[in-house]
Amino acid sequence: MGKTNIGENRSYGAAVLDRFGDVTVPAPVRPHLAAFKQAHAEYEAAAARADAARDKRDAALDAVGAADDTFDESVGTLADKTAGAGLGKRQNPFAGYSTHSPSQLTSLPYAAEPRAARELVAEAPAAAPAPA
Repeated sequence: MGKTNIGENRSYGAAVLDRFGDVTVPAPVRPHLAAFKQAHAEYEAAAARADAARDKRDAALDAVGAADDTFDESVGTLADKTAGAGLGKRQNPFAGYSTHSPSQLTSLPYAAEPRAARELVAEAPAAAPAPA
């Protein structure tokens, strides 16, 4: 038999128990069926915990993705405003403040983007023109 997944195992176990529910179980088989019922119940409980953990992970990934979309949009806005204020060239408005261009900054892995953004922000005030 080939590999099975959690859903298939849950279905097979439920089917076995369903079929045994419709027949008179011989005495020698009853302890084995009881052990199977117990094992299947534990498997179902573990699978339910795995489903809940997967749902939490998916929700967290959705939140990270939404935050990344907001970050990427903010980087674009900052790049436009930096170039508009004459603090950088349109081609690479973050030159002199960051080793990353706006497109490179938004393409970094999720975990690296905040650090790179903090480095950019730390360098930018030092280069800002004096108020008029």
